[in-house]
Amino acid sequence: MNLILGKSKTGKSKYIFDKIDNDISEGKKIIYFVPSQMRVLSEENYIKFQNKPGIIDVNVTTISSYIKDFLSQYNINHQDKYISKLDRKLILTKIILENPNLFNMFKKVKNKEGFLENLNIYMDIFKKEDINIEDIKNLELPDKLLEYKLKEITNVYKEYINYTEDKYIDSIDETDIFLKLFESSYLNKDVSNICIYFDAYNNFTHHELKFIKLLLKLKLDVTFNITTDIAEKLDDMSNYSINEISNLIIGDITNIFTQSNLTVLKLLKYAKKMNLNISSEFMRTNYSNAKGDIKYLANNIFVSDSISSKFKAENIHINLTTNIYTEIEKIANVISQKVREGYRYKDFVIYTSSTDEYSYVVHKILYEYNIPVYIDSKISIQSNILIKYIQKFFFTIKLT
Repeated sequence: MNLILGKSKTGKSKYIFDKIDNDISEGKKIIYFVPSQMRVLSEENYIKFQNKPGIIDVNVTTISSYIKDFLSQYNINHQDKYISKLDRKLILTKIILENPNLFNMFKKVKNKEGFLENLNIYMDIFKKEDINIEDIKNLELPDKLLEYKLKEITNVYKEYINYTEDKYIDSIDETDIFLKLFESSYLNKDVSNICIYFDAYNNFTHHELKFIKLLLKLKLDVTFNITTDIAEKLDDMSNYSINEISNLIIGDITNIFTQSNLTVLKLLKYAKKMNLNISSEFMRTNYSNAKGDIKYLANNIFVSDSISSKFKAENIHINLTTNIYTEIEKIANVISQKVREGYRYKDFVIYTSSTDEYSYVVHKILYEYNIPVYIDSKISIQSNILIKYIQKFFFTIKLT
């Protein structure tokens, strides 16, 4: 297992691109995993940094896309009973309407705009993290209000599972099927010519970690590029035990890199448990071309003893809002103001860590402000009602 560790703009991706080119020259098969929202950008960066005419000999993909492509090789297609995000909303709407006594804490808001969207996100998180319903039922928290809300959402999750189990398939169910097939196909296979890279991931879901553990178990050459400050805390990974690294990470809970540091810790524990060799590369030089104040903030955020008056915050604006609706409204106001000053709509980009959570709100509010918006999210063409109609039309012709 190989770890490439460092803060943003320290050349981690360029380091991986160089390794990929070297692997290709040696005739190895490359699988390059990136988050879905980073796929296009990663392809563009690889072409730009390596001066390539296009993506050649590199499979740039996401975990979910790779799973679907792998299953298609076995002619496994669950399209007829696959649950999309829209399908899940319809199921949740049915549960809300048919189970009015299910809600107590959320009784007044269950029919309000935004509640269904949040409920949909919770169902997705519960499923991805493989939440045990009984564990939540037996949970006791100091904050009783939070405890009651959590248990009420869990009751909805139970109804959702009862409704979908053994009848429908979602991405998590596909992952379980994929893991069994993947292990059987690679169990006794020579994998020395396969190199796998994970770039721009700072954390993984429960099911994604199951896939990663399987890759490590099968002794594949796996490299992780993780944005973290751990490179500034350790001189060499091999000089520290797992417990020492754990104490260093867990003791600093205010660090914005806590989640990515915990991911590093998980990977180290998996590798040690499987008795794997671990190599680490620490990237410390900042190659950012950002404005001085932004670069200073990136390097010193949460470092209270290094505050300097050297940079004026001319390019940094921070807003604290109570909900995402207010947050997007403020962004819409800024965009509208800047456009009146001479900017163009294409000059603005909104980045978010959760496209699923924000896409509906962004589309709704920016539409109200007459701001054109393109949301970078992938939807299967098979879910389009026109495509379904054409498929059924051709199927009918074939039967006749």
